[in-house]
Amino acid sequence: MTWHLTSDVETFAATAGTFLFIGLANPAGNALYPRLGYRSTEDRAVVEFSS
Repeated sequence: MTWHLTSDVETFAATAGTFLFIGLANPAGNALYPRLGYRSTEDRAVVEFSS
């Protein structure tokens, strides 16, 4: 049942134009999400400054 719910939510999210952010150092995510149909569109960097 969990797989079916996950699949339904994934299908809805993909058709709604959502984005998925994953870390480049996450080998599981980097292997799984392309198999689910996600594709890389851009790389982003987070820069934080302390005062």
